[in-house]
Amino acid sequence: MSIVTEPPPPPGSVTPNPVYADVPDVPVGGHPRRDVRDGPLPLLVFFALLVYLGLSVGWWVVAAVVGIVLMIFLHELGHYTTAKRGGMKVTEFFLGFGPRLWSFTRGETTYGVKAIPLGAYVRIIGMSNLEEVEPEDEARTYRQASYPRRMLVAVAGSTMHFIQAFILLMVVYVGIGIPTDSWTIREVSADSAAAAAGLQMGDTLVQIGDQPVGKFKDLSAILALASGTDTTIVYSRNGQQISSNAVIAERFDADVEPAITGLVSGDRLVSVDGAAVSNYAQFSSIVTIGNSYRVEVLRADKLCGVQATVNELPPAGTITRGFLGVSPRFAKARQNPAVGATRSIGDFGRVASGAVSGIARFVRPNNVGSFVSDTVKAGTGGTDDAECRSLSADENRVMSIYGFGKVASDAGKDGVGNFLELFALFNIFIGIFNLLPTLPFDGGHVVVATYERIRSRRGKRYFADMAKALPIVYAVAGIMVFLGVLALFRDIIDPLSLGG
Repeated sequence: MSIVTEPPPPPGSVTPNPVYADVPDVPVGGHPRRDVRDGPLPLLVFFALLVYLGLSVGWWVVAAVVGIVLMIFLHELGHYTTAKRGGMKVTEFFLGFGPRLWSFTRGETTYGVKAIPLGAYVRIIGMSNLEEVEPEDEARTYRQASYPRRMLVAVAGSTMHFIQAFILLMVVYVGIGIPTDSWTIREVSADSAAAAAGLQMGDTLVQIGDQPVGKFKDLSAILALASGTDTTIVYSRNGQQISSNAVIAERFDADVEPAITGLVSGDRLVSVDGAAVSNYAQFSSIVTIGNSYRVEVLRADKLCGVQATVNELPPAGTITRGFLGVSPRFAKARQNPAVGATRSIGDFGRVASGAVSGIARFVRPNNVGSFVSDTVKAGTGGTDDAECRSLSADENRVMSIYGFGKVASDAGKDGVGNFLELFALFNIFIGIFNLLPTLPFDGGHVVVATYERIRSRRGKRYFADMAKALPIVYAVAGIMVFLGVLALFRDIIDPLSLGG
């Protein structure tokens, strides 16, 4: 929902319907012309594009696009429904912005689709004192509605996001199930010990060295004992046990980042200034504290080079762990509705808390600056190989709709549950983000309505002068467009990945 302000028409002029202003109602000759945008052709073209997208890049991409469109539609449906039930006049309900592709009118509202798929909007008349409306419609404006009704309209979009999130989590927990301790191999990393041992998707690990393998979370401790050694790996495939040998590699854990700037958790050493190294002991024998080196690492199966500065050299084993090169696929167990609801509420609270703290952290000027500078480095090449940057720890990164769609399609390839759970988390974040207490966000309308309520005295309504708020609206909108363009640019050249 956004504030729409338009200058009043000149005295004596006729105000055209803006939706149809670009199409003459009666062309030369006097016969009414049927607008192709009122027919099914644009929608058929849209669905044809979705089919092409599915055939060319994958159906999970289509699912992500449909999911995003549905999410946006339901957000605006919340505003639309509460406004109509509150007696307000809604003149437009459109998905997208820009030129109209397709529309139809029912009653006093025109519904349709526009060309630029960057959101949606519902036009409620009289959102502020700046908008002139017909005298007979004044009683049905947003500004004349009671405080509770305006609040309900303002928070309806975020409420729809929260409802979607809860339903999606319930579908995941009750309909699909939550992971259990039972697991098989989902994916094998290239150039890893698992690949050398012949492990494949669907295999079950039985033993590493003389240690039996049970829960996946216990695998790190087992690999730590075998790190850097030629180890026997026993696994089961189709009921048959297979034994093979491979050298368990090393990779850095999270403690590497303060010790060696430039390296991140999960990196596997390949070379230092051109000299081949395969483990931390070899690395430590070459480098000295206080110096910088060109280090090649394997990061999420990609060979990339980084500029690493050695701040300290902790003892062997304190910043590394064994690396086998497998990711798990857990068996799922469905939950009963009561357990599913309890878990959904708990997860909702945790994600909401994380979203609030994440937004608060990002809006700090230094973090916004870091995002901008990191994006510029990504576009100009920076100091690291392009394929390395997206995998480094980056708490200041903003994801565009394009980036989310890519991550969502990647999640779908790992299972429907992962896809739905990601959309649930995204809905929670978007719902909270929309409640930021500044215009043009929904939270800004909450602030304005509350301010007007506080300033009203003895039954006399106070109306805020929105002309004074327009600089804030334009500034915030400009910042959001700027960050959105940067996020889109970065997601294209430096895509995020669920892998690693």
